[in-house]
Amino acid sequence: MSEELKQFIIEISRHNDLAKNKFSKIIAKYYEFIDTQSREVFYETMHKYYALDMENYDVSRDWEVCDGHEAMENTIRSDYRLRRILLSNLRGIPGKHNSKDYGISFESNNNRCQSMALLGKNGTGKSSIYDALEYMYCGEIGEARIRHNNNLNDEEFKKYLVRDNNSFNDLSCCIEIIDNSYDIHSGHIFTESEMKNIVPESHFISEHNVIDMGRCHYGSEYDGRTIHKVIAEKLGLSDFMRFNKSVKELVSYRRTTEISRLGKNKKEIENLLKELDRSKELLNEKLSKLSDSKESNKNMGAEDHKDAIGILSELKTRKMEISFNVSAFEETLKEYFDAMQMLKHYDKVDLNKELHNFLYQGLEIIRRETVTNCPFCGSSELGIREIAEQVEAKLNAHKEYTEIINKQTIIAEQISNTLDRVVDDAERYAYMLNSENEKLGSHMAFLKLVDINIKLISYFESISDNQFFSSIRTGLSNNKDLGNDDFNLVVIRQNVEQCGEMIKMISQTLDTRKELIQKIENEILSHTSAENISVIEIQAIIKKEIAELNNRISIQQQQIEELQRQTPFLQRQVEIYHNIKNDVTTYAKIVSREIDKKVTTAFEPIQDTVETILKEFSREEDYRIKVGKKIVEFDKDTGEVLAENIVINLCDSKGEPWMSPNKYYNGFRYKIFCLSVCVSIAIAVRKKTKINLPIIMDDILTCADFDHRLQFESFFKNVVKLFRKHSPENMPLQLIYFTHDELIYDSVYRVMSKYDNETISARLLNVDNTQEEEDYNELTYKISDRNIRLIMNSYKENRAQA
Repeated sequence: MSEELKQFIIEISRHNDLAKNKFSKIIAKYYEFIDTQSREVFYETMHKYYALDMENYDVSRDWEVCDGHEAMENTIRSDYRLRRILLSNLRGIPGKHNSKDYGISFESNNNRCQSMALLGKNGTGKSSIYDALEYMYCGEIGEARIRHNNNLNDEEFKKYLVRDNNSFNDLSCCIEIIDNSYDIHSGHIFTESEMKNIVPESHFISEHNVIDMGRCHYGSEYDGRTIHKVIAEKLGLSDFMRFNKSVKELVSYRRTTEISRLGKNKKEIENLLKELDRSKELLNEKLSKLSDSKESNKNMGAEDHKDAIGILSELKTRKMEISFNVSAFEETLKEYFDAMQMLKHYDKVDLNKELHNFLYQGLEIIRRETVTNCPFCGSSELGIREIAEQVEAKLNAHKEYTEIINKQTIIAEQISNTLDRVVDDAERYAYMLNSENEKLGSHMAFLKLVDINIKLISYFESISDNQFFSSIRTGLSNNKDLGNDDFNLVVIRQNVEQCGEMIKMISQTLDTRKELIQKIENEILSHTSAENISVIEIQAIIKKEIAELNNRISIQQQQIEELQRQTPFLQRQVEIYHNIKNDVTTYAKIVSREIDKKVTTAFEPIQDTVETILKEFSREEDYRIKVGKKIVEFDKDTGEVLAENIVINLCDSKGEPWMSPNKYYNGFRYKIFCLSVCVSIAIAVRKKTKINLPIIMDDILTCADFDHRLQFESFFKNVVKLFRKHSPENMPLQLIYFTHDELIYDSVYRVMSKYDNETISARLLNVDNTQEEEDYNELTYKISDRNIRLIMNSYKENRAQA
């Protein structure tokens, strides 16, 4: 958890609407000890803390918790513009020359940090310098991530930086800023926690960033990597978003544990009271028989024996068996989830039969006849062979998708049928045993069997009342995707294992029941041969039964008293559950709204940047790019907006969203669009953090991408203007642009020098031609303002003549 999030949690607990919210107070006081990664663990932890008395807790007393964050802010400088970089033995840069590192000075003649347009041919080490700067500032290298699919740690970044087969220890790299210097072997410029707040990677823009931004979804209909989430991440608010998600998951957490425990407690008390009444009733009968036995010596137990034998014959014909193969069921679940994952690899497939037949018939025409154009539209620019291949690919995708859907449907039916069978058996057996106990309760010989039945009934009811399996059955019957937070494979398996354990206990208890029935049968049959017994023997038998009943009544009363003592505690647990649910619901609304505000504070510069830049590239179109907010969550009761997402759409002449940029833009304009988003986020971060980092761009565009150079100049002019417009005061812009394209180089310098005439124009030299300075070898040749003006004027004249 970042220091900024800790401060936010304390601040939010002081909100007027949370003054009596216990959830808010607990989070504020014990945030360091609360694990929010899992909603189950999150709830269990909060449940324990709810036992504490927080009535008189004053959040302001713990306000000093934030001092650590303030101290960190004081250690971070406000200006990290570059003075120099010194390096050797790093990728494209060789070892020291004359015992001196190679380097670049970004200072003007008056020793001020300046912007620079740097031209470097391929192979001169330009990208290596950029990588070293990115690693020192950001702790990562974007280009390395592209090459290795993002799966890199710090040691692998170090290996990427080294030259040839040297070790990282042989590498030398030192970065000098206004009033400090940093060596690569002493670590990065910022600590990990500082990086989360400053987000330096937003100030480095290369091909990696453009590609990464191109993977975003810019509407709000997609629940994956949306631009809203990326903006939150780039503003250092990833922890906020995760915390918000955890709180929302707790709101929707359908937990039945506490309520089920209380319900089970009350039901056990109810059943025991019923059995206690039966025991007392049976005791009265035995006392009455004891009194009557003094007057008769007839075979008073003959009738009871006869009834008991009849009951025994019924019990022996009654079969109960409940089976649940955990391994087989888990394998079926795995097949279901595998099919679900396979479906995610397909784009949305239209399963319309008419469309399928249309494509199939068209393909048959192509195969059967000699045609010269598209049989579907008659005016395709594709060759007839390419058309056939595309149609065949669509039909194959349709076939594969349909097969997976059908397979998943069959597996879902198997899962549902298995659960239905288990639950139906449990319900049937619980009803059967309840009915059985009504008969057995009046017979002394079967009282122990009644107790076994009560235990079995409790087990069966636990299965039939299992809310989790009930939810799965409902979800499957409604074709609901089980791959979400409520139905993930790990949680399902945990519940399957619990159910398996319960069924093992049931099987063991059923075996005990069989043994007890056999024992009762042996005892009853051993007495049937006795036709006449004496009054004394009868009285002895009855007195023994009376003693057993008194003992049984005493045990039942103790069990009832113990359960009744547990009831207030269980009621308190249920009360805590409801309090947590109520408190977290209120808390989630406020937290969601406040976190949303933090993200949308970046809205103005992002909107201004994207719309201003893209406006230049859609002058003759019927649409306009529009950065807006879309409501994605609101209170159903009050209609209050709880969350808005930043979205980017193409809008028609009426301003209505028309199409996503992902879908509409071609390669070049999509690249410009992604670049504009990268720039807008960098501007928003500068505005939020008020920390002046250099903006460093590496070969993001070449003139081959443009119809003519003026388009690039227009793009770059807007970039510089927008940086200056949205940057806080006293934050002079240092923009360093690496390129190998001479026309881009010329255009960059032209734009940058217009806003700052001390902008440095430089060419990256081959290491053999470096200029030896006092303590390093200068890698660049800086062109003076006077010389560059002459060169540019000459270039203008030559272009005019041409």
